[in-house]
Amino acid sequence: MTRIEFEGESSFDITLDGGSLLDIGLSNKIPVVHACGGNARCSTCRVVVLEGEENLARRQGEEDALARQKMLPSNIRLSCQACPAGDIKVRRLVHDEVDISMAKENPQYESTRERDVAILFTDIRSFTPLVERHLPYDIVHILNRYFRVVGDAIFRHGGHIDKYIGDAVMALFGISGGSPEESCRSALLSAKELVAGIKEVSRYTQQHFGEEIVCGVGVHFGTVVLGEFGHPEFTQFTAIGDAVNVASRIEGQTKVAGVPILTSCAVRMNVPDLVAEESRLKTELKGKSGAFQLFEVSC
Repeated sequence: MTRIEFEGESSFDITLDGGSLLDIGLSNKIPVVHACGGNARCSTCRVVVLEGEENLARRQGEEDALARQKMLPSNIRLSCQACPAGDIKVRRLVHDEVDISMAKENPQYESTRERDVAILFTDIRSFTPLVERHLPYDIVHILNRYFRVVGDAIFRHGGHIDKYIGDAVMALFGISGGSPEESCRSALLSAKELVAGIKEVSRYTQQHFGEEIVCGVGVHFGTVVLGEFGHPEFTQFTAIGDAVNVASRIEGQTKVAGVPILTSCAVRMNVPDLVAEESRLKTELKGKSGAFQLFEVSC
């Protein structure tokens, strides 16, 4: 017997007879959407394969052509074309008319993927009072100088700037692959470099604006979902997941600890040579339960 599971809906043991996932689902009362009648003329029956991808033959013919057109990753399959040869666990991606519309409007709608990445957050401390003291164009000038230094440090170490949030910057390391050690090392080297660069920015702003610029940096490593998110008229590639929230909270804790860079146990585990054991501190993170072990990173 073969175990077939539609995540969050039902699982059942069957005797395989060469039928497709669509046929198997429908015969077991799973309402798999199949607008074209299951003839590979649409993508509404698509599923994401969570377990057992090796038990499906490679895409061929019309399924392969459609997948290339929509830029679907290998674990997204048309259930009308995918015939299991062993245990498999899938999740339906299209459930109703709204899902169908979204899939048609955005070809990358389901092209999300999980990945382990290093996440870096940095921002300027006491930025709001600084804004209040200066003209808007002066703030733009200061910010762009700051963003240039931060961006240079991120790009030099293979990072990807995910977004700007006011004066804050979120960056990802390892979105294109690489080992956890490589991702964490790149993120920490970037953090150390940008802190050194901000000191140069601060010397400039002190001379011309009478303002000291100090930043805090938080670095964490964990699993995120990468993909295009947003309204069909305006989507953005970004990372979603608890690891992102933790990285942001770690950055916020640098203000409390009075240090420029803090990182998590997950990062230290991958690059112990860059994070000293004796720099450990125990703290709580806003919005998170329990105590966290963080580490100061020397600049």
